[in-house]
Amino acid sequence: MKNIRLSVSNKNTSGFTLLELLLAVFIFALISTGAYQVFNVAQRNASLISDKQKRIRDISLSLEIIEKDFTQLTPRFWRDPFSDAITPSLQTDYSGNYLVRLVRAGWRNPLGTNRSEQQAVAYRLVDDKLQREYTQHLDNISSTESVKTILLDKVNSISIRYLDRSNGEWNENWPPSSSENRVQSTSNQEEQILINLPIAVELTIDLENVGELISIIPLSPGA
Repeated sequence: MKNIRLSVSNKNTSGFTLLELLLAVFIFALISTGAYQVFNVAQRNASLISDKQKRIRDISLSLEIIEKDFTQLTPRFWRDPFSDAITPSLQTDYSGNYLVRLVRAGWRNPLGTNRSEQQAVAYRLVDDKLQREYTQHLDNISSTESVKTILLDKVNSISIRYLDRSNGEWNENWPPSSSENRVQSTSNQEEQILINLPIAVELTIDLENVGELISIIPLSPGA
């Protein structure tokens, strides 16, 4: 018998060396770090854009509310619930407790509640926040509670000027000190202050990270 010799040839198998593995891990970590940084920057920019858009909406809405209050200004005197004094429909406070108080018409009443369509509104600057407040009823001395709403925050300063229709001059306070208030008696013998209202109102607001905004609001000729 012939001896049969079986030969088995083993194929050469190749693998990654340790250096190649380390290099692959380093490249993957480098790409992951770069992708995370790009994502983090994009997320931060998206958050900043969202905050700026919200800030712009808040500013636009606040200016719209203020403009509506002044354009709806009505020459109606009202009784101060704290001092029981008859006050004009537009008045600034020389002591600085509030920026301006006014009586506006056109207060919508969709629910048909028992209240006037006129509204007494006051604006204050409290801890760098512009606050709007109103009372539910005019001349209601027994109900002094007001509804307060923060319109804007981060307000550095705010100023309002009034264009006098009698002489065309701007005044920082209203009624102007030069005006002559006429007093007449009504049918119920109450005294009311009759004064002319301004032609226009200039509103200047200095906002943090925004700058100074100036808005001129013309008032209706009948105001």
